[in-house]
Amino acid sequence: MLRKAAEMVESGVDYRVFHNTFFGPDSELLAGRSRAERARLVKGALYRKLQDMAVELGVDQGYLERDAASGESRERRYSGSFVMRLPSSLHRQLAVEARREGVSLNQLCTAKLARPLSESS
Repeated sequence: MLRKAAEMVESGVDYRVFHNTFFGPDSELLAGRSRAERARLVKGALYRKLQDMAVELGVDQGYLERDAASGESRERRYSGSFVMRLPSSLHRQLAVEARREGVSLNQLCTAKLARPLSESS
């Protein structure tokens, strides 16, 4: 199981996929085990190693952050805003399109950014 986990990390798998593979309700690690078996497993070295790998992956990919004081990991919080610099001509095109669509520039840009990249090309 550790080999599979290492291969997943090496391939750059998304943190959420890694986490669900080993810690989700139907995961390879937990599926079909009794409550007592799960309790023993959680205290074992394999579980701790997989958990450490998941945390490192989550931190590297921006899903998690470490508390500076305690070293504990937690879900990384994002404010929901960022500043983006773009050419004035593109700003103008977006503003005109937003006005034509009857939405704010922020709503238009959010909708465009939310589309999968394959649709926006």
